[in-house]
Amino acid sequence: MKRFWGLLSILIIVAIVSFLGFTYFFQNNTNSVTTSEDTKSRSNEPLYSKQQKAIIPDVNLLESFKKGELLTTLHLGKNKESLTNELGQPQKIEQKGDYVIMQYKDASFKISQSSKLNYETQISGKYVQNYSIKQVKESIGKENSSILFEEGTNNGKHYLTYTSPSGDQNILFESIDGTRVDYITLSYISVSGSN
Repeated sequence: MKRFWGLLSILIIVAIVSFLGFTYFFQNNTNSVTTSEDTKSRSNEPLYSKQQKAIIPDVNLLESFKKGELLTTLHLGKNKESLTNELGQPQKIEQKGDYVIMQYKDASFKISQSSKLNYETQISGKYVQNYSIKQVKESIGKENSSILFEEGTNNGKHYLTYTSPSGDQNILFESIDGTRVDYITLSYISVSGSN
């Protein structure tokens, strides 16, 4: 009888340990987006450089653009020195004719040679993958008299482009699979040095 109770207690302990192990390893991963509610709540997360400084602060891209607000929080209109002071040294700097690209982990900044200011910010990685093409269309809207809209395919990527009423802001959403957004590029033409 003692042997029976000993085996039973060992089985109970094994069952409890197995259950705890299962719940630990297969619990919900809070870093992944699984529902539209999660997507909505995580769309305002900051994006960090390798120095752990926020590149993209707490801002809702879609709402801000829809309202016609200039997203200076995306460092548009800043010069190379102020970007470096704020975000640390970029991983890579490339000279490309009339502009310079400062590349960070999840963002790149295009600096005009003539104006010396950032006129294009491109964001990639986890932050933008919280958005879907469908969500972008629903949030900004396809039919909006104050915002010019274009949708299509270029180099195998599905894209949505919105241009502000003044024509000086442009936001481009690109998707490789046609569903999830892979890149968001915001351009501010007024500081490009081309006008």
